Amino acid sequence: MQAVARSIIVLSFEVLSLSGAAGCGSGLPLATGAGGRGGASNLPGGGGAAGDVAGPNCAILPALEPLLAGLPSSVHGLRVAGSSLFFVDTGAGTPGVGAATGGVRRLNADGTGDGILYDALPGQQLLDIIVGGDTLYLLQQEMTGTASRVFLYAMPQVGGIPARVSATSAGWAASLSHFVAVDASSVYLVNEDDVTNEARLTRVDLDSGAETVLASSPSIRSAQLMGSSLYYYDGSSIYVTPARASGPAATPLGTISCAPRTMSVTPTAIYCGGGLGITRLNLMATMATSAVDLSTEDSGEVNPSPPDGTSVYVAPMPSETESLVLTTIPRRGLRRLDADGSITLVSCGRGIMHDIAFNATDVFWIESRNTDAGTVDTQIYRLAK
Repeated sequence: MQAVARSIIVLSFEVLSLSGAAGCGSGLPLATGAGGRGGASNLPGGGGAAGDVAGPNCAILPALEPLLAGLPSSVHGLRVAGSSLFFVDTGAGTPGVGAATGGVRRLNADGTGDGILYDALPGQQLLDIIVGGDTLYLLQQEMTGTASRVFLYAMPQVGGIPARVSATSAGWAASLSHFVAVDASSVYLVNEDDVTNEARLTRVDLDSGAETVLASSPSIRSAQLMGSSLYYYDGSSIYVTPARASGPAATPLGTISCAPRTMSVTPTAIYCGGGLGITRLNLMATMATSAVDLSTEDSGEVNPSPPDGTSVYVAPMPSETESLVLTTIPRRGLRRLDADGSITLVSCGRGIMHDIAFNATDVFWIESRNTDAGTVDTQIYRLAK
């Protein structure tokens, strides 16, 4: 993903240079691509401080108003289905010993219709959500005997009572459980092996509830479904496994790692985030180029969004350990990186962003920023494509 860090699915970053071998942890030098060093010339406005709200590049961009403001920084799991947004409101539900049980909050894409669609019951804790078709899937933590376990549920997007999907009676440990993807026949998630404590990439088939472990690794990060394959990295290698495999079948790609950054896989490339920009790898992870160099424009961590077709958005995101309360949030730019290497500055003055999601016409995200009163406000934004 947790608070904001959980929502980016427990990613851990360090500041790495994109100008040499350290850029990909592979020992290979980085070639300079179309969007590499000097790529600021591709930005609208012809250069200048792209992340500065007063910079020349920002004068031509419209100001954005939030769809929804005043949210706690722990909200996460933003999902888009048609004209509806869904996310986990950690303050909803029934207050318990530690906190509220959490709930699914729904918002229209135009900012109207805000309300709680579902509240977790006492004894449950809503951890994550994902949408597929007309169904909303939930990971809920609850007590089974003396143990606290996580189970997969499904409910209509219009509301209703969740029904358990997974066939297991044991559930999963709560420490690593989060969604990866959903397709027409299955839900994919990460959970923890009770014996080895390793992360497991698991498929749950919707028709039977049967579970299949597709991969096991000490640290599965940035797991995602692309076509008929699932990709992830474990801190030393990028792996791929068939989504419909009957058992563990992950194999490493190439020699170049995304570690310790976040990764996004499109149909044409693999993108890795870092402290100074974005690295582009080919789909076999054998060649790396500097896709976006922000060393002279924006400071702080930037990472690729999930893929929107063959494009990704370069977004300012926090490290796993960064505190939104104690840290001054720098204002930086949001950029679109296309398959041809072009970089377009699409919004200025952004805070810490996560849970970037799309529909056919708009980009949505959750963002935290400092207020004039010295507090942190978390908001949901929309940007027309």
